[in-house]
Amino acid sequence: MSIPSQAALAHLRSIKPNDGWAVQKDDKGLLKLLRRNVPLSDNSFLDIHYDSPKNIVVGVMTKDGQTCQLLVDEGGKPVAGIRVVSVSTYVPGTARNVNFTTARSNVAPPRRNTPRSAPAAATETAAALPLSPEQNKEVLKYAVDLRSDKLLYTFGIILLYLYMLQTCPSMRSFDAKKELKRVLRGHHLPEDHPDKPKGFFEDLAARVAASVTAELATFPGYEMTMTPFGGAAILVEVRVPTAKTTCYWVGAFGKWHYVHSREIPDTHYD
Repeated sequence: MSIPSQAALAHLRSIKPNDGWAVQKDDKGLLKLLRRNVPLSDNSFLDIHYDSPKNIVVGVMTKDGQTCQLLVDEGGKPVAGIRVVSVSTYVPGTARNVNFTTARSNVAPPRRNTPRSAPAAATETAAALPLSPEQNKEVLKYAVDLRSDKLLYTFGIILLYLYMLQTCPSMRSFDAKKELKRVLRGHHLPEDHPDKPKGFFEDLAARVAASVTAELATFPGYEMTMTPFGGAAILVEVRVPTAKTTCYWVGAFGKWHYVHSREIPDTHYD
């Protein structure tokens, strides 16, 4: 949590101590202001800042603080919708421009539900939206960037799923004995692993030993379970009781990938 956001929380908790204020960071490092575990806005911000001269809390959209979204007004009330304002007190990484003493003394009392004339309401709204052409461009760019990232992420997931559907191997293509032999001869091991056969003769010996061991282990029988995942991948479990071993493979991207093996406890076989 940044120093400006800590200052903003300190202000909000001092004027509305029972409202459950919090700041949350998303996976991109941007911040959201929460009230009772509910975000005040769908947008995420570079920072959360308390502007003491105006006695408001804003979500910072540009590094210079000239484009911000008003989140909490001068009376400590959350602001609905998007209202863009500029602040001059925001400095990244510090709260030296925040005057808590002056700010707390200027907290507006609760407003009465007195009717306002239409011209007065329009004047207040206009004052809260001092947008220049440059600020309009910044807001538009900020919104487009957020939506573009979400669309690209979603589109990428869809493409990956479609590719996995096309390249998922069929269940019939899995040969338990063949895959066991590949595991026993160390086919899945990296080249620098000490148990990886080196050279032609070591590889030949490993193949012969793996074939004999696999045949002897599976001769009395084995149990195989296949679990498909939406047509994109298949999890295979092979239990070899005589070897007291269970092996796992995942079928995806056109081939079978060995995952790991585990020993079956002796208590399973009395």
